[in-house]
Amino acid sequence: MQYNAENESVNKFDAETNKQFGEAVTALEKADDVKGLIVTSSKGVFIAGADITEFVASFKQPEEEIKDWVININDAFNRFEDLPFPKVAAINGAALGGGCEMTLVCEYRVMSDKASSVYQKPNWVSSQVLVVRFVVRVSSVSIMRLS
Repeated sequence: MQYNAENESVNKFDAETNKQFGEAVTALEKADDVKGLIVTSSKGVFIAGADITEFVASFKQPEEEIKDWVININDAFNRFEDLPFPKVAAINGAALGGGCEMTLVCEYRVMSDKASSVYQKPNWVSSQVLVVRFVVRVSSVSIMRLS
């Protein structure tokens, strides 16, 4: 699964990417011949996180719609994490916010020397989920570094 936001300098979880991610997870749940998955980025940044330019419009929505939006995104990450095959995050740059979460829903992480700020302090709605995933994943000592 390669992230490559066309016409953008970085990959980010905007509304379209979140939609495509959910669709990809649904397809992977139905696939019975997948043995493993590598998550990569074609940009110099792995994934920069949420698209903050969408926040103003999103936060003007009724509270129930905001709640559904966050739950749907979290559900896609949970479903991805629960896929019955190993997933590897090939981290080639900064992985911030949702990008950090993407690395944590993979069983394994490999990092290039360009990777940085992978596990930053979360600062928005999914912070509790990130902290729980971080503690579980780091305690499993599955972080490797590539030279």
